[in-house]
Formats: sequence, C-alpha cells, structure tokens
Amino acid sequence: MTQGRVWIVAGACLDIVGAVLVATSLAQGGLRLAAGIGLIVAGSLLITRGVALSAARDGERETRRPGKSNVSKWRPEPELRGPTPRTVRLSPAGQRLAFGWGLLVVVAGAAAFFFTQQAGPDSSILEEQGARATGRVHDKTVREESGSRNHYIYYNFQDERGNGVRSSVLVSEATYGVVNVNDPIEIVYLPEDPLIHRAEGLSESRAKPSVIVLAFIFLGLPLAMAELIRRRHRDLVSRGTPLAGVVSNLRRRGAAQVFSADYTVDGRQHSLRGTLRRSNLREGDPVTVLYLPEHPDASVLYATSFYQAV
Repeated sequence: MTQGRVWIVAGACLDIVGAVLVATSLAQGGLRLAAGIGLIVAGSLLITRGVALSAARDGERETRRPGKSNVSKWRPEPELRGPTPRTVRLSPAGQRLAFGWGLLVVVAGAAAFFFTQQAGPDSSILEEQGARATGRVHDKTVREESGSRNHYIYYNFQDERGNGVRSSVLVSEATYGVVNVNDPIEIVYLPEDPLIHRAEGLSESRAKPSVIVLAFIFLGLPLAMAELIRRRHRDLVSRGTPLAGVVSNLRRRGAAQVFSADYTVDGRQHSLRGTLRRSNLREGDPVTVLYLPEHPDASVLYATSFYQAV
C-alpha cells in the first residue's frame, strides 16, 4: 500500500468513528459530540494529505553525488508534443485520488444515514404488524445534560390486554412547546411487545441544523480541496506548456525520492516540490514540468499529476 493510500485509509477510519460519535450524541451534545467532530476534522486533514500526496520535508539527503545538469538532453514526452488542448485521462495518481473520493462518499453516506435515522423501531414493521392505541401525556420536563438543554415528553398508554405502558421521548424544543400535559397522543405498538412502539407526532430530536451543517462541512472539506487539485491538474495537462525542470534538494524517504524541480519562465525562477516512488533521479536531472504561460506559478510535475495525455 502506498504512503498516500495509508494516509487516506487512516483518515477515513477516523472520519467513520467521528461520524458515529456525532450521530450518537447529537441530542445530548457535550464532550462526546466535540470528540466526534474533532475526529472528523483530524480524519479530513489526513485524507487531504493523502489525496494531495504532500511530500514530507524531512529525511536524509540523497547520498548520490550530484550529477551535471542534463537539461540539454531533455525532450517532452511524445504525448505532450501535439497541439493543445490535449485529450487526457486519469493517471495512477489520479486513480488514487478517485479511491480517496470513494472512501469519503462512503463516510458521508454513513454519516447521512446515522443523522436521518430515528431511534424508534422500524416503521415498516409497525405499519405491517402494529396495533393502535390512544395514550396521554402525563409530564414534560427540560434537563441540563452535558452542557445542553434537552426536552422530554412523558406519556402512557394501555395495550389491547389492558397492560399499562409508560415511556418518554426526547423531542425538539418546538415540539416541546406545543405539547401539553394531558394531551392525547396516538400510539402504534407491536402487540407481542408494546415496549416497541412509536408515539405519532413526537419525533426524536435531532441535531440543530448548525451542528449538522458543521459536520458535513468537515466531511466535504477534503472533497472540495481534492476537486480543486483535480481541476488544476486536468487544466495543466490539457493545455499546459512543457519545459524542463531541474532536480534539486533531492532526499530519500523510504522507497520514495522527494525533490524540488526548478524551472525558468521569462527569466524568472520558479520551483515546485514532487515525490516519486521507485525512481532513480540524481541532482541536476531534468523532469517535465507543465505550466500555464499566463500564470507561470501554476505548474505541475507531469510524472506526479492526476492526469496524463493520450
């Protein structure tokens, strides 16, 4: 497994755990909710690092002796010599990006599922097998729990055998305000187990909209960043101008080489960093850089881009 994929998988795991914590603590809030959001933030940052394939700047300097510059021998790849815009497709790095996107979609889908699920029994079972009774609200209260105000409605009803059932439900502040003590409520319950029931009109409180929006912003952040990177790489490979970048500051980190690629446009020196695995570069070797003439700082190493020309 590549280093970037390890970051992505680790981040996705943190996001899933964080999403579960958030989903199971939305009504109560407190430290559990904060921990869940914190894990989502941490996971998003890890995934962003993996998707962007950012190179670590530490490591031991490459022990090879610097070689002479071979820029004069550089030629652009054959697929880059034709007219622009070029036809492009995802490169192996781009496929890893798509893999990271897929994991994030799964995380976001799981979070959405948890956010929208009700705590009560499955509605289809109650609709098919449930009996109905009229209950009554006998109390309501507001509790301070984990630094938040939670609203509870207490009610009771009798099943078809005459057995009394007492229960309570956590509701939104709006529902709490319109329900009064002694109000009748309709109950749908399973005859064989009346504790499995649903109080019609008293839906369980979910997170405040701001909390849900915040959680999905953290989930969507790495996707948005990855999309910006993808668009930039596609544009550069499609219509960018190729030229030779000179390898400098070469470092070895595990099986990868981390380096800078220096290039000159209109007399101005530019530089960008790159990471290549299983490569055998030396100081001074040429690498292909694609840049936009109208914006020379917008550049990408062709070997590490998310797209390749065809």
